[in-house]
Amino acid sequence: MAAMFAELRKSRQMIAAQVHSHPMEAFHSAADDHWAIVRHEGALSLVVPYFARHTVTDSFVVDMAAFVLTSDDRWTAIESEKLENHLTIR
Repeated sequence: MAAMFAELRKSRQMIAAQVHSHPMEAFHSAADDHWAIVRHEGALSLVVPYFARHTVTDSFVVDMAAFVLTSDDRWTAIESEKLENHLTIR
C-alpha cells in the first residue's frame, strides 16, 4: 500500500473511492471508518450488502450504501441519488 500511494503521489493521482461489501446490510462500521484506504476530504466509500451476492450492474447504485469523508474526518451517508454530485472531477 505504501508503494502504491508513493507512486500515486509522484504521478499526482489519487484514489477517489473504495468499494467493499458486508455479509449483511450495507453500512459504514467503526472498522470501515478506521481502516479506510481513502482518507481525503470528499473520498467515497461504497458498501454493498450480502457480499454482493444479489447485486448486478443494473442494481449496484440501488443496493449499495454510499458515504463521503467530510472535512472533519467523518464518514457521512449520502443518498445514491446525490452520488453523482460527488463524482465530478475538480
